[in-house]
Amino acid sequence: MALKSLVVFLFFMGCVPTHSQEQIAWLTLEEAETLTEQTPRKLFIKIATDWCDWCKRLEKETLSQPQIIRYISDNYYPVYVNPEKKRIIKWQGKEYKTEQVGPHYVNEWVKEYLHGQISFPSVVIIDENHTLIQSIPGFIDIYAMSSILNYFGSDTHKKTPWRRFEKSFNAQKFLFPDCSKP
Repeated sequence: MALKSLVVFLFFMGCVPTHSQEQIAWLTLEEAETLTEQTPRKLFIKIATDWCDWCKRLEKETLSQPQIIRYISDNYYPVYVNPEKKRIIKWQGKEYKTEQVGPHYVNEWVKEYLHGQISFPSVVIIDENHTLIQSIPGFIDIYAMSSILNYFGSDTHKKTPWRRFEKSFNAQKFLFPDCSKP
């Protein structure tokens, strides 16, 4: 009941998550690698398939939020990888092919960067030097996503343990900066 009251309060305050007309301008890994060489920036990589309901939910509920879109666009090169597309991914001078795994196809790059733990959707964060920082399997809601984006985007991960950061980060303030805290 308390959650329902909070949602109603936020709705009347004009502070509910909204779907944006803005969209993330997704790049390929190859495009992001070229851009990073010109202007260093971290990569935010969404790994998702066309048939995955949780992937669609991630896009609709989390990655369509204006604050999330802006933060990704300002701090990362956003990359979308569909692991089942039968194409060669060229990354760091290597070619990664798509191979059949059971009834599905999976690109070798995805297998490598998810450490063989293939899960859709997944998010991969890569630093400016093209080094894997973190791979995160599963659906991520807007609150967790805002924490994750800030943690890696601000380089806080280099000096502060995740648990301490997570306790101090105010996702509500990040997502709804114009709202007073209920």
